[in-house]
Amino acid sequence: MNRTSRQLIGAFALAAAAQGTLAATVVADGPYNFRDHSTGLMSGLPARDLIVFGMFFVSPDTPETTATFSQRDTVSNVDVTGPLPAQQYAFNPWIFEYVVPYSAGLTGAWKFEFRNGADVAVRETNPLGDVPSMPLAENVTITGSGASPTIHWDLPALPAGAEIDYANVIVFERFSPTTFDFLHLSNALPVSQTSYTIPANLINPAFPAAVNELSMVDGKTYILAVALVDSDEAGLIRTRSLRGIDYTTAPIPEPATTALMLTGLAGIAGMAWARRRRGCA
Repeated sequence: MNRTSRQLIGAFALAAAAQGTLAATVVADGPYNFRDHSTGLMSGLPARDLIVFGMFFVSPDTPETTATFSQRDTVSNVDVTGPLPAQQYAFNPWIFEYVVPYSAGLTGAWKFEFRNGADVAVRETNPLGDVPSMPLAENVTITGSGASPTIHWDLPALPAGAEIDYANVIVFERFSPTTFDFLHLSNALPVSQTSYTIPANLINPAFPAAVNELSMVDGKTYILAVALVDSDEAGLIRTRSLRGIDYTTAPIPEPATTALMLTGLAGIAGMAWARRRRGCA
């Protein structure tokens, strides 16, 4: 099922719920389960090797709907279970997601159970399988300022069994060293593309959004991240790397301000030159 179909399902369910006809019916679509190598998203932490799993579209939204996950660990032979929490991102408020450290015993499918009152929906992800850890983008840098900088990167050498199908650039707003909000995801970029200019309007029309206008604001700190993705034949992520770096927005100087700055610098240089001449006289 493509993204447009998932959006239509979610929109239909929400509209029906507003009319009181499907208030307790759980709609869950878009399961995912992939290996994630990430660094630069949380200050002071080393690169992490994780399994990320969840459901992309769920309605009715939290707190009415709750969810749990489970999988049998084939190495330790125990059940791994827990609550699957809702993640309230500005980018998409319907995501239910959790992460665990990568383990060879947890490469099967995750089973989800969504509940809303007496209504229950059971869903399952694809198995992860034996996938390599995707290496991180290299030499990640940012040029420009304001709300539309450009992020640049180089491609790494790949391990056996991995390939880069596309890249994504993701914008997070950083609130603290360990908390952030997911604001923007680029459309899949060709492998040959190794730079991306952040749009002034972060809304991606391919996904639902909680606000009508969303852009980076002067003086706030953001994480700009490059994701390299190896996907399966169905287009689902198998393994991904995510390297993020901090970016603090600053207003671009107005032309008049720039002229004043240059005049001031020229004046300082002139005074220094005059002092040198007096010293030589």
